[in-house]
Amino acid sequence: MVNSFPGITAPAKIRQEWAYKEFSNYDQVVNSIKRCQPIIKRVGYVIFVAPTKGLKYVVYKPGSSGHHGELTLEVVGGRGTGVANFGLHIFTAVSSGQFTYQNKTKELVCKS
Repeated sequence: MVNSFPGITAPAKIRQEWAYKEFSNYDQVVNSIKRCQPIIKRVGYVIFVAPTKGLKYVVYKPGSSGHHGELTLEVVGGRGTGVANFGLHIFTAVSSGQFTYQNKTKELVCKS
């Protein structure tokens, strides 16, 4: 059963908790963002990674090598907040995408 998204006005912590329940292996996505140097340089130490306005889907294919999808995530850090949009492959986590910080959107790559 799919639980309803709490909405973009819900606190980041609530949206993050929803994502952990809704998407299997969401922790791998969060961990890869917490290690992503281009994001850390902008927002500082990552506190929350929470779905926000934009695409949020993960496709599960039985018998495949994992899941794929796209997530739009608010990234709350110690120095600021930004919005990441990543295509992803669960079990490899996020790697390249866009990050908007201080009204500037840039392509970035998160290396593991």
